[in-house]
Amino acid sequence: MFVNPDTLASLQIIQTESHPNSHMQGPTSSGAKESLSVYGLFHHLARTPQGKQRLRQMFLRPCLDLTTIEERLNTIAVLLRPENDTCLQKLARSLAKIKDIRTLVVHLQKGVSSNHGKRNGARKGVWASILNFTFHVLKVLESIHELVDGRSLAITQKMLTEIQPMHIDYIGKMVTGTVDFERSAEQHRTVVLQGLDRKLDDMKRTYDGMDDLLTKVASRLASELPEWAAQYVENCIFFPQLGFLTVVALDPATGAGKYEGEGTENDVWERSFVSNDMGYYKNRRMKEMDNQFGDMYSEICGKLKKPGLRSLPRC
Repeated sequence: MFVNPDTLASLQIIQTESHPNSHMQGPTSSGAKESLSVYGLFHHLARTPQGKQRLRQMFLRPCLDLTTIEERLNTIAVLLRPENDTCLQKLARSLAKIKDIRTLVVHLQKGVSSNHGKRNGARKGVWASILNFTFHVLKVLESIHELVDGRSLAITQKMLTEIQPMHIDYIGKMVTGTVDFERSAEQHRTVVLQGLDRKLDDMKRTYDGMDDLLTKVASRLASELPEWAAQYVENCIFFPQLGFLTVVALDPATGAGKYEGEGTENDVWERSFVSNDMGYYKNRRMKEMDNQFGDMYSEICGKLKKPGLRSLPRC
């Protein structure tokens, strides 16, 4: 059934008004909230984002199929029976914990795995949400099995037929068996559990010990330079994709590095970039480090794309 906007407004089926919160009126928001309407009486009962959207569609495009209408009425009648009150409450609580799985999948495809920069970002990120999804879907199925006369409903039959508990449970176990949620929360990024891949563990241990390695390399490099130049080498650093670089203080008057390889044989110091009055140089020693260790960060992330860990977008 098609219902034009004038009819919807006259019957107050759907009616919006300007949101009183100014923060909800920005360019990223519709700037409106549901006013007193028929839909407004029911939308707060929908527990999931996709449920709210589906409910709105039902009000905008009312169903004309008598069989579907009767199925909905039978479902409401069964859920409102006093003996099903406990099950209904459990269903509502579980549904409220289920996020839109399509959005989560889109985030995974983009490589977004956590709410970076936010408190408890890892615990509320994509992997935690998928884990919650699997847990509460199973709780929903459990509640459906407990419903009195629940199996007589078309919607419950559809759910019990199409949702495979073993598959849902397997997905949950894959996540808990792969993601280290405790360390992910500490490091504000997705961390894979140790013991899944020996080579990956070795690469991560080397990467975690990078600070000590760079300190030793900087000390050794300084010892090889002319005595007057050693004081200008601040330290050595590693950047993903850029590799290893030597940090040298800049001369404010000229903008050049206070040392740029003078007095060394067969070694060219190439400045990669400048930041905060420091120059970042690629020299022979740094190139040797690049050849020996490579881009460890990218290799770790690339390792996660191989079979067994291919679903993890971040390291």
